[in-house]
Amino acid sequence: MDQQMQELQARRARLEVQRASLNQVGRVMGISELQALVPTVRVHKAYGGRGFLVDWVRGVLKAAAPHAVDMRTLVLMAEEQFGLELPTPEARDRYRKNTLGRAVRKLLELGLVERLHDPQSAGGPGLWRWAADDVPSLRRLEQERQAWL
Repeated sequence: MDQQMQELQARRARLEVQRASLNQVGRVMGISELQALVPTVRVHKAYGGRGFLVDWVRGVLKAAAPHAVDMRTLVLMAEEQFGLELPTPEARDRYRKNTLGRAVRKLLELGLVERLHDPQSAGGPGLWRWAADDVPSLRRLEQERQAWL
């Protein structure tokens, strides 16, 4: 952990030097306060804080259990919940694949959600379900079906 702290401090020092250089360029170009024009980016501000999007997705899928929720519906719900403005279908698609997809995959890695779609299929939307203990998994249902055959 000490090594990570040292690396972060070194990175911060490099970024401070870079910011000072950019401010100097701004002064030379007649832009007195470049920092005021380009404020520091605050990570995850749209969702209220770090990890809030994953927690929100967890809550949505948990509330919908045992039913599944598709990614298109999650995008629409996120737009409404967080006041997002995704102006084009391409922007909405990028948000679905990158931002929401990352949050859902994190829950998948933790074993909290279950993928109900074929990951190799490119045609349909992703379909996800909360993987609670009282909700039968697809694997278990398939095993039960095979036992009856």
